[in-house]
Amino acid sequence: MGDSAATRVLLIEDSLGDALRVTRRLAHETESRIEEAEWLQSLGVLAAGAPLGFNQLIPVVLDHTEEALTELGGIPHASRAHGGSCTICCERRATLCAA
Repeated sequence: MGDSAATRVLLIEDSLGDALRVTRRLAHETESRIEEAEWLQSLGVLAAGAPLGFNQLIPVVLDHTEEALTELGGIPHASRAHGGSCTICCERRATLCAA
């Protein structure tokens, strides 16, 4: 093999090595972007579920708060004491649940 053939082989090897390095770098960047996209997607799912759970929790907290306030005041449960009429907590619960 002559000098020019050996030089061509070295140039081809260098080009292949460069192409391999670029391919590996691009693959790594692509994997990183996919991982970030999956992370953001799971964060979005979590964020979407939080308000739903909170909205389901609000009426329970308001019920217990109303019961505690009436018991501390020595008054029977407000909804029973007034023949089923809504108190401030009941009205607030209805407003929050409607939103």
